[in-house]
Amino acid sequence: MKHKRIGAAAGMVIAAGVVAALVTAVVTVSRRAEVTSMLEGLSTEEIGPLLSRDAHPLVKGLPIALRSEDRGVRLKAVWAMGQRGDLQYVDDLAAALSDKSKLVQDAAEKALRKIGPAVAPLLVEHIRRLDIAVNAQRFGMLLSGFNADSQVESLLGLLRSSNMDSRRYAAVVLGYLGHPRAVPSLAEALQDSSDVAEKAAFALGQIAGSVSNSAVPALIEALDEERDLRVRRNAAWALGEIGSNEAANTLIHASESRDTSLSIRSLESLGKMAYSPAAPHIVRAVAEKGPFWDNHRTRLESALVSIFESSETTLGEYIAHPDADVRLLAVRAAARSPQSFVEELSAAAKKGEYATRKVAIAALGKVGPRALRPLLEVVTEDNFYVQRDAVRALGRIGDPRAFIALLRAAAGRSKFSEFQNRTVRMDAIHAMGKMGDRRAVSYLREVLEREDDRAVKCATIEALGTLGDTAVAADLTEILSLPDSVMAGRIQDIYEWDTRVCAVRALERIGGPDVIPEVRGLLDSQNHELRAAAVSTLIQLKDTSSVETFRDLSDDRNPSVAAAAQRALKVLEKDAE
Repeated sequence: MKHKRIGAAAGMVIAAGVVAALVTAVVTVSRRAEVTSMLEGLSTEEIGPLLSRDAHPLVKGLPIALRSEDRGVRLKAVWAMGQRGDLQYVDDLAAALSDKSKLVQDAAEKALRKIGPAVAPLLVEHIRRLDIAVNAQRFGMLLSGFNADSQVESLLGLLRSSNMDSRRYAAVVLGYLGHPRAVPSLAEALQDSSDVAEKAAFALGQIAGSVSNSAVPALIEALDEERDLRVRRNAAWALGEIGSNEAANTLIHASESRDTSLSIRSLESLGKMAYSPAAPHIVRAVAEKGPFWDNHRTRLESALVSIFESSETTLGEYIAHPDADVRLLAVRAAARSPQSFVEELSAAAKKGEYATRKVAIAALGKVGPRALRPLLEVVTEDNFYVQRDAVRALGRIGDPRAFIALLRAAAGRSKFSEFQNRTVRMDAIHAMGKMGDRRAVSYLREVLEREDDRAVKCATIEALGTLGDTAVAADLTEILSLPDSVMAGRIQDIYEWDTRVCAVRALERIGGPDVIPEVRGLLDSQNHELRAAAVSTLIQLKDTSSVETFRDLSDDRNPSVAAAAQRALKVLEKDAE
């Protein structure tokens, strides 16, 4: 009987506990629903005044609201916690740094920053206790922003914790803090488990500027083939950030790895060191691994540029390399710093496969007058693509000495197709306009008079507008006088352009009050592109007399016309202020 009474009593205690737990759960769910409903129904402007009332259900229920499935509710709760600025919310906000929504994570980080440096020791304590999900990167960015050097010793202690997660989180945060006192302990942590060593290697790379040579041997050892690939990749990257040539031979060996990421990081690091013996390894890697490495070429180009700019190694031998991929890589590398490699780019522009020549010619166009001679040599070629690229490069340079060459290109070539001739001629005419050479005016007026190809004619009109010669305004306004009926039904392909649109744009550049009446007459055109161009031109010409027309056109059936008119009205309103 006694045993039965004890068993019955125990059962009653357990039942009471279950009931209490259920009641608590019901109350929690009820409070969450209440707070969630409040947050859903209120704007931040309405929530703000309530936050000063400590006893208000909303203030007490903010932590519960973070469990809502509604992201909007969680965002408002996090914002409200930041506005309150109470340290009591730090634990909840720290947990929100691991929210499934990046927006909530961002808001939680912002709220913690608003609360201030007092949160730093509390965050470090969470790394020790691991009582919440820890977003180590967010913790690190926060502590770095607080300049929390006072927490370095605590974090160094956590690097010796018996808990592996605490050790790896501490390594991440120490990397963000960047304090030199952390270097010896992080170097020692490279011998820890792979999960910790990986983070320690990356942290040493982040601290790079404060890393003494004493840490380099530990990073070199971490590159050993027996180590985890994650550790080796981060060690290779860190050595490049530190820039010690002591690691060069080890990195060259690591660059031969079958693992693409490790190989790329090793080559990149050698480039950062400007270690000239690494250049052949970079180009050989490209030659051997070919198109598979296309996604990494930009990184390898950077490595080559660093080497070529900082050493006696010449780029010429790689531009002449027998492998096309290597040649292209070398030219791309030179193109990233064209002023330093004019001679090499000039050589690459004159011969070889088109892909390499294209990059070289475009790069020379960025150099300026120093690149004029090689471009004048290639612009005479019968290769359409080379001539087109050279014309565009010369147009970018804008040197008057290229005028004759552009004049010849504008005449066309019998060997080219109609499309190719049109393209080169238009590019050459545009280039003459940009050049600003007055010799071009008479030639362009002749083209305007005799040309049948309306695409070329439009290019000519725009070039004359760029040259800004008021003497051609009469020619252009004559074009504007052509009625819609003349243009209707003639636009059969993209090259059958309405030359009136080009004339309007040209007159906008030339300017002057005399053209305003002619342009204003186009606002009733059936061509919506012409109406939009006319509105834009009139507003540039400061035509205030067309305000009522602009208001009518702001509801035009064509969106581009309506948008142009609305912009014009805004400009006029601003000018009137």
